[in-house]
Amino acid sequence: MSPPAGRRRNARRWVAGLILGCALAGCGGAHSGSPAKSNASFDALIGGGTRLLDRGNETAAARVFEQAIAKNPKSPVGYYDLGVVYGRLGQRRESLTQYARALHENENYVPALYNYGVAFVSSQPPLAIYFFRRVLALQPDSPTALLNLGLLVSTGSRRRVGALRLMKRAVLLQPSLEASIPPSLRSAVDHTRLPRRPQAKKRTR
Repeated sequence: MSPPAGRRRNARRWVAGLILGCALAGCGGAHSGSPAKSNASFDALIGGGTRLLDRGNETAAARVFEQAIAKNPKSPVGYYDLGVVYGRLGQRRESLTQYARALHENENYVPALYNYGVAFVSSQPPLAIYFFRRVLALQPDSPTALLNLGLLVSTGSRRRVGALRLMKRAVLLQPSLEASIPPSLRSAVDHTRLPRRPQAKKRTR
């Protein structure tokens, strides 16, 4: 039997509260596919834009990231960082457009996949689940992706055990995430046991 609509909304509110903060900080994962050392000007622009963003100067950061994209349009990094800027400014459509461009250059670019998951938590939870699963296929030990996916699928009684295991793995990897679990689920997560991973068989000569 599925849970009441109010409980489903509460679970989504918890997960949205957790991951929106991560997305705006760009914590979906470390940049991958970084440019070669020979492209120092691109690296410098990305670094400068990041520092401006950290100081809250989104407008200037956007201009610098646009310059970085012009220097290296094949790298997903500039598009992703520009998407984070638009997210900070509350411009959802523009933000998603930049994440899409990042994924066009690298379909496995984890930060963009993660932030896509964030973007659809409230409006299209099944789509958010899809993107968090893609993140975990690439980075199985991503604590925030594990927790967010667990919170999203915890609303179905048939999925409860799997959801608790996801959250348990997240907390074991990053104990501070326990505070992000709804109080009604914390005891269940704490008492959840993870299945043992099968040991590799020893080869016989």
